[in-house]
Amino acid sequence: MPSLERIIRSTPVSSRVVSSGKQGAPGRDGAANAFEFNQVTPSSLWNVNHNFGYRPDVHIYIGAVEVGADVTHISSNQLQISFNAPWAGRARMS
Repeated sequence: MPSLERIIRSTPVSSRVVSSGKQGAPGRDGAANAFEFNQVTPSSLWNVNHNFGYRPDVHIYIGAVEVGADVTHISSNQLQISFNAPWAGRARMS
């Protein structure tokens, strides 16, 4: 597994959206509609069921560092986050 330091240096903070489509309506407020997904076991593919009913903004963290990854919106309630190597971490959506 590559070191986190090497990933941080080589990975931009932005995410690349793999799917396209109409942006959903914004939530009532960021705090009320925030959802955090925790991936405890390292994996190169994270499946996230957020149940927002729209495609949320996604921020991905390995430890305290925000990292980039490919985000694919499967539906208005589910997305997948994919990496080049297995990682444990969290994703925050709103």
